[in-house]
Amino acid sequence: MPPRAIYCSVHKRRWLKWTMIILIAAVAVLTVYFGFTMRRQVGYYAEAETERVLREQINRTAQALLREQPKQNYVEIERNSEGLVQSLVANTPLVGMLATQAAVLVQSDLRLQPSFVMSMPRGALLGSAYWADKGREIDFRVELQCAVSADYVVYYQEIGINQIRHAIYLKIVASTKIVVPANAEDLEVICYVPVSEVVYTGEVPDVYIDSANGTDYLDLLP
Repeated sequence: MPPRAIYCSVHKRRWLKWTMIILIAAVAVLTVYFGFTMRRQVGYYAEAETERVLREQINRTAQALLREQPKQNYVEIERNSEGLVQSLVANTPLVGMLATQAAVLVQSDLRLQPSFVMSMPRGALLGSAYWADKGREIDFRVELQCAVSADYVVYYQEIGINQIRHAIYLKIVASTKIVVPANAEDLEVICYVPVSEVVYTGEVPDVYIDSANGTDYLDLLP
């Protein structure tokens, strides 16, 4: 074989070798990129859908529980001889029992729905805003592992010069492990469910000083 033919043959094999290496590397990079993007997008969709499902279930269970007691039972009011409100506080034993029952019932209800199916467009897997709503829907099963806790919070807010807003909220926290194909995420959902909210009117004071930090009135002293 002439030397030129041998050189061309060797050069061609070398070119084919590098072409194959580049193609394999490109396929590997695209596979890793697509896998990472797909896991990330599925995780985003799963978090949003899980939060929606949990909030709906928590609010549904809490509202059903709250209907068992009149709202005025959750507040203790003391009045003076003239019938005006002297003090108002949360009925601690009753509200504490309510929080405990809410945690148990929400946990029980969530165990009845350990998983759900979510749908997302195929284009959303590419991670591009343009393709986010393109393509046929694809279904993914989302597995949930939840731990629920509950407490209550009390708010006092001044309204005007002789009114106080008193509010009690259930604070329900669902710490959740979300398991989807090739991915797992932690999510904490916090819901504040109103238990009681009332505005009480007191006497109109003879003198009223509105001070944000509570010390500006000292500037009035001589």
